[in-house]
Amino acid sequence: MTTIYLTTDVVNYVSYYFVPDATTLAEGQALNIPNTVWTIGDLNVANAQLATNQQTYENSQYWLPHFSQLKSIGTNADGSNIWVACSITTEPANTITLYELFCDVQPGYQLATGTTSALTIYGQQEQAVLAWAGLAEVTTLNALPPPPKG
Repeated sequence: MTTIYLTTDVVNYVSYYFVPDATTLAEGQALNIPNTVWTIGDLNVANAQLATNQQTYENSQYWLPHFSQLKSIGTNADGSNIWVACSITTEPANTITLYELFCDVQPGYQLATGTTSALTIYGQQEQAVLAWAGLAEVTTLNALPPPPKG
């Protein structure tokens, strides 16, 4: 059984296959799958490429629209919060500000008090978006992918 590792750069539409030997490399390249890079490598090399692919996605125009972050800057006369947009990654550390964090791949807003709690939620939301995008982990295959049709 041949173990092949796959990770995809979803921003640039490039699939990276990591194979165990030169024979499997040649067989993979012969498939002529568009937008693929074939390399001899193990899980460690594949995980390094995954980290690069994650960073590419996080730096792309596709990342930020997944998130919405608000903070309360006080209350109205009726006691309801006055919310303004913010970026939790640039908020000064505090333990009292109320935040609402939203991520489109998870239902509903999540409330947090203080930056530590808000950053924890944001980190969980980031992982959810990476999973949604297929960038949470390297895919392990037991055989080469099928050749393209047509």
